[in-house]
Amino acid sequence: MPEYLLSYLSFLPLCSSLQLPLVCSLVSSLSIFYQRTTLNKTVGEKLYLTCNLRYNTGDCGEITAFWCKHHGNCQELKDEQRYITMVSENNVQDTNFTQRQIELEIESLVLNDTGSYQCIASCRRETATGHIITLFLKGKRLSSVRPPFIAAS
Repeated sequence: MPEYLLSYLSFLPLCSSLQLPLVCSLVSSLSIFYQRTTLNKTVGEKLYLTCNLRYNTGDCGEITAFWCKHHGNCQELKDEQRYITMVSENNVQDTNFTQRQIELEIESLVLNDTGSYQCIASCRRETATGHIITLFLKGKRLSSVRPPFIAAS
């Protein structure tokens, strides 16, 4: 997305009225960007989700951002045995904004991973939420193995 558009969008009110597929949530100091999608995967495959956010460093100060899975509410994915989260951040040149990227990796999907995922970010009194990404999983087909033939005596 061009830099001039990002600058313009960062000052718009909530984006629910906007029909941009890439922009999820806009508040004055905090914006989340990623594509709305539905994923169809197979058990055992890897899953990568990327959340891009931009925030005003002066307005936000400390920021909290994470991927979550909906179970009634959106619970942060913290289990280090199941989820790998990588965070990178850089300042936007000649602005007070910082860009952060949060990547979630699930090494080997299991049927229980089926569901709705979302990126959430907050700073001070503002909260931005990303689009919901829906994950559908299908099981692996077992190869048909015939039992050994045992001749009757």
